[in-house]
This record gives sequence, C-alpha cells and structure tokens, in this order.
Amino acid sequence: RFLSMKARCNHKSNSRYKDYGARGIKLQWSSYKDFRKDMLESFLEHLKNHSGWNTTIERINVEGNYCKENCIWVSRKQQAKNKRNTAYVNYEGSRQRLKDLYKSSCPVCYQSFMHRVLRLG
Repeated sequence: RFLSMKARCNHKSNSRYKDYGARGIKLQWSSYKDFRKDMLESFLEHLKNHSGWNTTIERINVEGNYCKENCIWVSRKQQAKNKRNTAYVNYEGSRQRLKDLYKSSCPVCYQSFMHRVLRLG
C-alpha cells in the first residue's frame, strides 16, 4: 500500500500518476517507517471487523494529500463511495449519494434513473 501510494504520487511513469501526482497530491510520509508509525494502530483496529484483503487506505478529502490527518482505513465498498466521480444530489434537505438514493426509492433500472436525473435535474 505504501509503495503504491508513493508510485501514484511521485512517478510520472505510473499509470495512475495523472490522478494523483499530476493533480498535486503528495505522499507526506517520507518513509515506510513513518507511515507504519502513524497508521499501524488504526490498521489493526480496522482489521478487527474487516479482512486484510478488504482493507484499503482512503483520503478523507479526495483533493488532499496522503497524511495521518487525511487518511483512514476503510473497506473497499466504503472507499468506492468517496471518489471524484461519485454523483451526489440534494434530496429532502440532505446531500445523498445518487446510487444510495436510487437503491432506497426507485423501481426503475439504475441507468434509466441516472438518465432521468441528469436530464431532468
């Protein structure tokens, strides 16, 4: 995980560099030792409820850097909800993920639902 973060942020040859380093996102841990010192305890706590395979590191603010203050351990399903391309809508006074709103209240297929929302607002 540490080496992947480092590559995405620092190596222009990495296929994901355009989504991280090129956007100014930095890895603020200078070494794996520093990363481990900051994140091991929360990682072990997360593993009490999730498998290691299902555990990934997430930046709370997707525009922010990789650092202790902006990173948490989450399941892959949780992480999928915190992406730049996640669609949100204001519904009944609260900001909700479009996919969650669809799952809870819509009898039509997701593609039709998305089309209607994007076309009609």
